[in-house]
Amino acid sequence: MAEFLVNNKKFKETETALKEANQFLPDSKKLHFALARLYELTQRPDDARAIYTKIKEDAGIKPEGLEADIKLAALDLAEGKPEMAGERIERALQENPRSAMALTLKGKLALSLNDGKTAVQTFRTLLKDQSEIAPVHAMLGSAHQMLGETDLARASFDKAVALNPAQVDAQHALVRLDLAQRKQDAARDRLEKLSEVLPKDLKTLGMLLSMYSKEQSWEKAEKILGRMREAGMPPLLSDMAEGDLYRARKAWGPAIALYEKVAAASPKSLEPLIALTRVDIQQGKGEKAMNRLRKIILQDSNHPFASGLLGELLIAQKDLKRGEMKLIEATKINPQWIAPWVDLAKLRLIQKKPSEAAVLLESGLASRPDSSDLGMLLASAYEQDNQVDKAIQVYEKLLQKNPNAMLAANNLAYLLADKKGDPASLEKALGLAQDFDKRLRNPFFLDTLGWVYIKLGQEEVALGLLKEAVEKVPGQALFEYHLALAYYKTGDKAKSKVYLAKALHTGKSFSGIADARVLLNEIETVGKE
Repeated sequence: MAEFLVNNKKFKETETALKEANQFLPDSKKLHFALARLYELTQRPDDARAIYTKIKEDAGIKPEGLEADIKLAALDLAEGKPEMAGERIERALQENPRSAMALTLKGKLALSLNDGKTAVQTFRTLLKDQSEIAPVHAMLGSAHQMLGETDLARASFDKAVALNPAQVDAQHALVRLDLAQRKQDAARDRLEKLSEVLPKDLKTLGMLLSMYSKEQSWEKAEKILGRMREAGMPPLLSDMAEGDLYRARKAWGPAIALYEKVAAASPKSLEPLIALTRVDIQQGKGEKAMNRLRKIILQDSNHPFASGLLGELLIAQKDLKRGEMKLIEATKINPQWIAPWVDLAKLRLIQKKPSEAAVLLESGLASRPDSSDLGMLLASAYEQDNQVDKAIQVYEKLLQKNPNAMLAANNLAYLLADKKGDPASLEKALGLAQDFDKRLRNPFFLDTLGWVYIKLGQEEVALGLLKEAVEKVPGQALFEYHLALAYYKTGDKAKSKVYLAKALHTGKSFSGIADARVLLNEIETVGKE
């Protein structure tokens, strides 16, 4: 009832009616829950929390009290308090291990923490009792996807949309899977059908707009944009989208007019500035783009994005000194913006100054401690500066925040195996990498796992992984060296010689290059005897 009345915008009438009912039936927990729900729906979380807290205090471990605790956990999660939410959820599950509300929230919490394994286990437990809940199948699909289990993810998303064709998050996930597998027709067909079921869903229409634009189906794209406007797309966003359509067609004049319109209405926004800059660059008018940014800086020296964009353009034109100055200026004006920190650090790394890059990135992370991009780059800078322990610490912190950060897991496993190599480090490296061959068969991940097995003395296991990595990325010197070593240790010196020669012939430096030269010389010397 609360949802119905809220949807009809009868907020005050509903609140008054529920309060009056509570006076006549003060012991009715249903009325208290209904009022709290109203407060949630009308963005009054503090008022909702007060009611749920009172119910919890009055009801204790009775069903109403446990339900109130779960509601409080949901508020905690929404307010960015995962630890508090987790404690409430576990309390509820101790009293009722099959509580659908608690299990659902536990799964959501796991997803928010990027803990795919816990999410999968939790949603599967829930589905044992209630197998026909479309949103749970959709969330299970997201959990499988988080773990790189594409086939299982697709099966869960398919089940969700079979139960409810309007399960939009599952439908969108299936579209993304289709596109990743180059099934353009299937993705388009799904979106077109979904847009008929949900004619005003802006995200669905936006995905269709993007697809039609890439296919250069301009008439269809324009119709979709018109539908998005009718569905309530904010004018500035629709103007940006229309400008993008003109830019894609190289209709520079109309595109610029729309981007300038958005920039005038929202002068401190990044998107229209980037769009205008791209149009100029696409036309070969880099100087025009820089002059526009200089003019903005003259008018507003503290513009949050102009200095950073100008710095990028100057560096692209090899004006490194002035480019660096502008990027440094940008980090001071808007330290929350990640791009200038990244640009400066990458420049230092190209200049073979990893210690300076690390100092910059440490400063960037002080402003944006949540940035995994800055964290990954910092670990890379430490690696290049031979500060292995610091790099390991950064990767470990990244994995604490996101257990499914596979690139961080890969890099950490490789460091532990390649630079440490002691039994404890190798065991930890194997724990990080051992599922790489079961999930996304990324050649870099397969090489890491193969290298760990070589370090553990399991060359036969390593051989198949390293052969696949080399087949997927021919000419990667490090992969060829690792494969050569696996062949050597399994007694096939002829193949080892072939891949050692290939690795060294690339002329590229790689970790272990000196050992590779020694081993090749040894094989050739023995062969001459």
